Amino acid sequence: MRYLILFLSFFSAFLFANNVPDDFMAMYEYKETKITVINVEGKRTELTLLANYNTVKINSKKSEIDFRNYLRGSRVKEKTINTIINSLKTEGIENSALCIGAISECIVNSQNYDFVYDFDKTKLYVYFSPNVLLDDKKQHSYVNNHNKDTALVNHVDAYLSADTDSNSLSVNDLTSIGLAYGYLSSDVTAYLNDSADNYFDVHKLAYNIDFNAYQLQVGLFDNNQNTNATDVLFEKDNTKDLSIHFGSSKNLLENSDSYYKKVYFYAPSAGSMTVYKDGRIIKQYTVNAGSGNIPYTELPSGRYDVRIEIVSNGVVSLNQIYPVYNTGDSTLSAKESSFMFSAGVYKESSYTLYDNPENPSDKNTEDFGEKVYVEDFDDTFYLKGLYSYQVNNTILLGTGFTIATNNNVVGKIASKLMLPLGSDITYLYSHYNQGSSSQTVNLNTRWFGLNYEDYNYVDEDVFAEYLQGSSSRKSLTINTNYTISNRLSGQSSYSYGQSGNDYEYWSINSSLNYQFTGGNLLNANLMYAGYGEQTNSDGLELTINLTIPLGDSLTATSSLYTHNGSVSQFTNGLETSDLIESKDKNLQVKVAQSNYSNRAVSEIVTYGNASGKHYESNVYAYADTTGERYVNAGFSSSQVVTEEGIIATNKKSDSYLLLNVDTESENVDNLGLLSLKRNERNIASSFIYDDQILIPLDKYESYQGEIDTESVSLENYGDASFTGFSFPGSIYQMDVQVGKVITFVATFDDLFSNTVEGITCQGEGCVDIAAISDGVYKVAVREGQEFILWADDMVCLTPGVKNIKSLNLGQNHCVPYINEESDTEFRLADKEGRDKPVYYIGKFKDTKESKEIYSYLNKKPYKLIEKKIEDDLLVYVTVDDGYKITQNDKTLFNNILMTADNDSRFGVPVVLVLDDSWR
Repeated sequence: MRYLILFLSFFSAFLFANNVPDDFMAMYEYKETKITVINVEGKRTELTLLANYNTVKINSKKSEIDFRNYLRGSRVKEKTINTIINSLKTEGIENSALCIGAISECIVNSQNYDFVYDFDKTKLYVYFSPNVLLDDKKQHSYVNNHNKDTALVNHVDAYLSADTDSNSLSVNDLTSIGLAYGYLSSDVTAYLNDSADNYFDVHKLAYNIDFNAYQLQVGLFDNNQNTNATDVLFEKDNTKDLSIHFGSSKNLLENSDSYYKKVYFYAPSAGSMTVYKDGRIIKQYTVNAGSGNIPYTELPSGRYDVRIEIVSNGVVSLNQIYPVYNTGDSTLSAKESSFMFSAGVYKESSYTLYDNPENPSDKNTEDFGEKVYVEDFDDTFYLKGLYSYQVNNTILLGTGFTIATNNNVVGKIASKLMLPLGSDITYLYSHYNQGSSSQTVNLNTRWFGLNYEDYNYVDEDVFAEYLQGSSSRKSLTINTNYTISNRLSGQSSYSYGQSGNDYEYWSINSSLNYQFTGGNLLNANLMYAGYGEQTNSDGLELTINLTIPLGDSLTATSSLYTHNGSVSQFTNGLETSDLIESKDKNLQVKVAQSNYSNRAVSEIVTYGNASGKHYESNVYAYADTTGERYVNAGFSSSQVVTEEGIIATNKKSDSYLLLNVDTESENVDNLGLLSLKRNERNIASSFIYDDQILIPLDKYESYQGEIDTESVSLENYGDASFTGFSFPGSIYQMDVQVGKVITFVATFDDLFSNTVEGITCQGEGCVDIAAISDGVYKVAVREGQEFILWADDMVCLTPGVKNIKSLNLGQNHCVPYINEESDTEFRLADKEGRDKPVYYIGKFKDTKESKEIYSYLNKKPYKLIEKKIEDDLLVYVTVDDGYKITQNDKTLFNNILMTADNDSRFGVPVVLVLDDSWR
């Protein structure tokens, strides 16, 4: 067809100038045709248009309106839509010459817009350049904040510690209670200790609601509340307050991660996409045609270029370079801003009552008078405002203030700068109106990280004292790691700390790891620490660890510790590998002998973890010959409470998808394939083997899920998909009901061995029936459910037994349907098409004795017809041509029928169940 169209295009003038057959000329005539319009993303609609072999036109107002709406739905710019509609209303739009290959698989790199019409299949394919499509960022929308699938989501972490002197239990509990609008959240800790004070602490108890581009939080809060890009202005906060926070938010932004941080691309055709970074493949998957994107969350952090290559049908349809600026801590695009306003009452500060909280044990309370600064700000009002602006892809600026009682004010400025080679630097400066100030610098590169803090406290600045303490301090930390070779790697760090005039500390630490042939591992760590002039504790420490595998289940370890050149400890030990053969549990034991300068100690260490569907746990236990005992155990679990009950899981989240699968079939293991999308991107596909699964969802994301049961020969009578937005405190539920589908192949003939056509299926067990060839059918039925096959007034019989071992049922028969009211006489065409009388005389066992009952009929003028059904024979009789049935014959037939199986009436539904060998 494609070559014919090309031929017509080049020689149309010649064709019109000569006599051409009418059938051929008809291709040039415009006819009103119902056409399916399809864009490269698969979006389709049906329109009635005028069309010939290579041109389409609009001929009605309704078609114009429908086509215009379709183009708007495809995100085509309004100016381009008007141009297209005008062309369609006048001369029409012809097939594009850019089509390469078959029309249905065409690759068109359009510079504007192009149409390709498939005359044979009445399909119109439309292609657009990215230049005529609306910018995604102008099309973003916010989801409705009504949560229809509310739930209570709770997460518990418990930590048990016991040693020779004390026992303690710490329990953290986080709860999200979904409401129709917004949610309640809490974060509490309970601590029990047999040798110290017990306490219960509320870190957070708040109501949170998002609406459009804003968020409101009201309640009790411990530390800063992460909201938006104003987080760049946050520094260490040790206060608790009762407050209200209002700010901009992108939580409800539909498909948010593909909106504000992504690499955009346009795929001219579906194909395989490969993403390269520095010549290395970092992602590879198939993409659909049309606009696409790669969220920054799926890319490595840093600043770099990626090359995207798309191969479609063996042809490179896209090869382009894209810049990436991925800091991972900002939700703003260039020239966007965010804000947050807060108002509340301070409740407490974690800093101590004394002027030097860092070392209160070194101070005498009487030396510091009676000033207690916490009382100055507890239960007092404050007001805070924060603002940030993304200047471009590399610069983020922020500013803010906090106003407190007695005219106390602190102002802040911040900036974040993306540097070359994947580096970034953040700077924050705070200044109090009483003179105190602080500044922090955070630098990240691919080679090292640096963090610097300088807090300068001015005497009597009580607001600074409340927020950051009453002692000036400085700190600097530099970390670096490096790989020298495939076997040798290491890391180094430098730390410096100073608090007031009383405390100073610095250290240099460096370690190397070397992997020997055979799995031996050597680790060496060298550290020098200095404590200023206050103490004489400066020292050089060296630690060397050697690990030697002694087989698959045992490892030898040796450790050497020195201080200022003297050996302080030498330890030799043996460590087992995992003692439990389970993917969900492991247990290891280590025994060792440690030699100190004045004693030797034998010790044993046991550690392991276990996880199940409902929990995760770990344990570490130590004991030695000096009587030291120590046990540390942890346990965590999440619970979801709905109207139907409580479900526990080991996966922590604020929102879940609950999949309930009810199966009617016996011994079904694989229940289907679940595919999950987040923001219209595939994130997971897995087969389902459990009848109940709780799947964690990231909060504030759009999700779509589908379950495919056909791929595992099951039919789903319940929910097949879900779509929802993962509000905190929500649970989406899919109730899936599946049954096994048995697909078998069978041939069918009638009593005279004529091929039977037009077979249909009736009953609850029917799924599908299709003719493969003459008399051969593929039939799909539900396992364990009744069905009957019909061909007009004949019933088509299949094995009505359980535990079938073959799905090719071979030759089967369709026979006239007989019930208690039916006559046993009927007429049927034979092989030559002659109308013949046929009489049913009964169902008999396929034995010699049974055949003796009707053997009299096995002679002229009679002709016996026997059809085997499982272990029985359905027996019929007809007569030679020209012979007329007498009343005596009918009496004979009826007498034989009376001796046949009393259940000779048939047409009863049958049931199929697979043999266990199919499981």
